[in-house]
Amino acid sequence: MQISYSRSLNVIADVDVLVCGVGCAGTGAAVGAARLGASVLAVEQCGFAGGFMTAITSNATDGLCDMTTGEVVVGGVVLEILERLGKITLPLKSRKIFEPLTDQEKLDKHPGKLPIRTGNVDRFKLVADRLIRESGARVLYHTKVVDVVSRGGRIHHVVLGNKDGLTAVRPKVVVDCTGDADVAAWAGAPYEMAAVRQPGSLHFRVGNVDNANTSDKLYALTKRCAEVIEEAHRAGEMGVYAGPGIAPMGPGEVMFNAVRVAFDSTSAQQTSDAEIKGREDAWTMYSIWKERLPEFANAYFVTSGPVIGARESRRIVGERTLTADDVFHTRRYEDAVAKGSWYMDRHPSDTSGFHKHTIVPAYDISYGTLLPRKVENLLVAGRCHSADQEALASSRVNMTAMALGEGAGVGAAMAAAGAVAPADIDRSDLRRRLAAQGALL
Repeated sequence: MQISYSRSLNVIADVDVLVCGVGCAGTGAAVGAARLGASVLAVEQCGFAGGFMTAITSNATDGLCDMTTGEVVVGGVVLEILERLGKITLPLKSRKIFEPLTDQEKLDKHPGKLPIRTGNVDRFKLVADRLIRESGARVLYHTKVVDVVSRGGRIHHVVLGNKDGLTAVRPKVVVDCTGDADVAAWAGAPYEMAAVRQPGSLHFRVGNVDNANTSDKLYALTKRCAEVIEEAHRAGEMGVYAGPGIAPMGPGEVMFNAVRVAFDSTSAQQTSDAEIKGREDAWTMYSIWKERLPEFANAYFVTSGPVIGARESRRIVGERTLTADDVFHTRRYEDAVAKGSWYMDRHPSDTSGFHKHTIVPAYDISYGTLLPRKVENLLVAGRCHSADQEALASSRVNMTAMALGEGAGVGAAMAAAGAVAPADIDRSDLRRRLAAQGALL
């Protein structure tokens, strides 16, 4: 059954750059574009910025460093946020901030696999708010992109839905940071989506856990949690699960990345079902650990993430595609706007437990991977950029996404100022401007 529906919408803004989604990529895009003097409106369906860091809840810095050298490879907005969180002091005395995690046994004993964690989730929200507002960008929270009006390969308006009802924005350039490439898909840009994708996860936090305050104790606790949940899985008490991955959140409080749910994040029904299942699985695991492990005797369930995290959905078909061969051979590109460095971290959708993390050196990510075909005034950033499925297992992560967002935002601002398509800007000048904002290229 279908209905026809027509109405006139108020155009609430006429802007140089519209950023759709203010997760990690969108935060980088909004700040990067606004600092170049562009008028920027950023819209986000949650009530806060940060995406993976806040809506999914994490304190990870995946992609910050080359894991083979211990050197920081992502700069710009990423490092500014870490400084404001009190985790680093700029300028860095050395780009090498930890001993490389290349030995598999050492890697296994380092539960977070990370040199730095961001700390309190709500403080991240606060820092992101301040950074966006100080840049001059305007942000609308609780606002979802619901449609795109495009003609002749160009986006003319983007339709928004929020407490004001349906409204429209007329942008010169759009940066799609929705994760699912919603704007790109609705505007007619070609994309790929594999039949079998990486599963999603609903993170959850547990407080008052004993023996969780040092790396060694956390590693030992991880092993015990894994043994107990594997036994429960074999007994039919628990379905498919991940890891568990355990990260410290504060004294006695840990975050679990242990829910594993295969779903299509471009489907409203599948996403709803996945969140329901994720909450059930999270509570089941917590209950099993509380019953069977002494470290959980006085523990309590703090919260699950407001949103289930998706690792993979639509991937645009871009001017250039990042491939696994690019990653493994550390291929260099003259128009690189960011470096990727995270492990090849491809989660299986139908098996339980830990999975392999293949170590790779830092590699270039071309600006061309942010340029969808067939839509001239659009860029994307984050996990929906143009990458093959294997390469995305590395490039999808949060710090890389923020760097890609900053690259897309600066490119969008340059295109708007020059009245050209994002594909036609001077890419050497783009890299110079990114370097001036602190990007490490």
